[in-house]
Amino acid sequence: MTTVTPHSQRNRCRLNDLGSRSTTLRVVAVALLVITGSGAPVLAEDSDAGQYHRVLRAQDMAQDMAQDIARNAPQNTWEAIPAATQSRVYGHGAPRDQTARSQIRKTPSSHRQERPLGGIISEVRGGFFAHDAGVFGRNKEGGNDYNFEALFVSPEMFDFMWSPRPMLGGTVNDDGDTSQAYGGLTWEWWPLNSVFIDFSFGFAVHDGNIDDNELGRKDLGSRVLFRESLELGWNFYNKDRISVILDHISHGHAFGDPNEGMDSLGVRYGYRF
Repeated sequence: MTTVTPHSQRNRCRLNDLGSRSTTLRVVAVALLVITGSGAPVLAEDSDAGQYHRVLRAQDMAQDMAQDIARNAPQNTWEAIPAATQSRVYGHGAPRDQTARSQIRKTPSSHRQERPLGGIISEVRGGFFAHDAGVFGRNKEGGNDYNFEALFVSPEMFDFMWSPRPMLGGTVNDDGDTSQAYGGLTWEWWPLNSVFIDFSFGFAVHDGNIDDNELGRKDLGSRVLFRESLELGWNFYNKDRISVILDHISHGHAFGDPNEGMDSLGVRYGYRF
């Protein structure tokens, strides 16, 4: 255990005082050097040419020193210097990096800005679907689907195709009918500030019938199917969203017949990190 003596406490206080004094001295030094530099041409008018040039050199040195001090000083130190003094030092107001920092601070927050979970998960969604809704075909199966989906940050290599987000999800049927796991890409469009439209395309793997001709079950023709979805939603509280989604799975006769296909219509809640 280290023993703290009154002497060491006084030394710490002195160091703190020196730190605050150093900041104050920087501010004073900038002001004095700039004032001295800006007044040098006036004082030189009554001097001979040699003295005039010496004063000009002193002015340049003063401005260089002022710039170095201002750049190395803490951010709050520069902000404490009056705008007029900043203008005399740099000629055009605050330094460029300081102006950029101010612009960044003034940028309003947006629901499109992300802080991904774990650095990769952009959003999670979940909801309830009407199973085999029959939007594009006949309804055979029943029950409801419980859906969960995770969307990931769009990698830079997808920039050329409008930055879709990779996604993985699944639906579980509560009546023992067809359930599925799926993955693909999701494109998002914002026609209004709080309204979004999503389109996704990918593949699904299901546990339903393929060509069994079972009563009350659809023959989907292949274990792996194409999956497409269209979603319309509303964003609120910047991160929360609610939406209506229609999805469809089939193989589009790519693997022959049968190809009954299946649609689901539902409502989902999403949270974007």
